[in-house]
Amino acid sequence: MTNLSDPLFSQSGNTPNNVHKYDRYLHPGRSAIASFIGPLTWGSVPVLYFERALPDPTHSPSSPTSPPTLQLIATGTSLPPSTSRVIAKRIILTGHPYKIHKQVVTVRYMFFNQEDVAWFKALQLWTRRGRSGFIKESLGTHGYFKATFDAKINPQDAVAVSLYKRVWPRRARVFGVEGAGLE
Repeated sequence: MTNLSDPLFSQSGNTPNNVHKYDRYLHPGRSAIASFIGPLTWGSVPVLYFERALPDPTHSPSSPTSPPTLQLIATGTSLPPSTSRVIAKRIILTGHPYKIHKQVVTVRYMFFNQEDVAWFKALQLWTRRGRSGFIKESLGTHGYFKATFDAKINPQDAVAVSLYKRVWPRRARVFGVEGAGLE
């Protein structure tokens, strides 16, 4: 069956909790899993992935209304359907050290109100140079906060926190149906 889909790409692998990292696009030369919601297929079925390619007006003298063509971009096989596969998208919030006193650092520009500082207080902070720490307390109403780290940090270092969000696959459409084809 031919379906028109906009899949979510994620890293392949065998993780113990079945959570996989989201990839924004299909990286050349690297294997990935393309997830979408569509008709169910049992068994290991070969799959061909095509991309819409608009005709190049410099090389073909065709009219601008000519239909786009399909270009093969990937091949693969289908995996068993799974409702327990989780695709997680990572977002990184960064802030800058404002004052540094031994292992206690005042951080600014990560949050902009004290409610956000209180909400994310339980999450672990990290720096580009490998230090880790936690939010100690909020300072004032503008999002500044004190954080304690495992060692003294460098003033040029950036303080960051990782946030993860589950993303859901999109529904596939049947190719050739009005409104779902190459338009």
